[in-house]
Amino acid sequence: RLRMLCAAALAVATPRLAAALLTPQPNPPTWPSTVQVFGPEDSPATIEAAVGKAFEENGGGEPINHGEFSPSRFAFLFKPGKYSVDVPVGYYTQVLGLGAQPGDVVFDSQRGVFCEESNQE
Repeated sequence: RLRMLCAAALAVATPRLAAALLTPQPNPPTWPSTVQVFGPEDSPATIEAAVGKAFEENGGGEPINHGEFSPSRFAFLFKPGKYSVDVPVGYYTQVLGLGAQPGDVVFDSQRGVFCEESNQE
């Protein structure tokens, strides 16, 4: 009797599972607004505006350690290339290079990617 119930449950679940697996997924994925992908063709002003907005919420400013307990999370992904931008990193913020090698993504600005959280100096 248990085998019959298991077989019946599998017969019902299999088409739904197959349909879910065969549903086409967007490529690139549909990211939330807190995840942004940049390329070397993007203007420095556009990149700095997006990063600055996240830093205002999760870093920098007053009081000290502003954003330490923020519910917001941010991810900035950079395609291979050279970027002339400064990227301040606040709490719960990731900056990721998408190159195959570490040197594929280069920040050649004065500060590049930097973090000053809890810097008491």
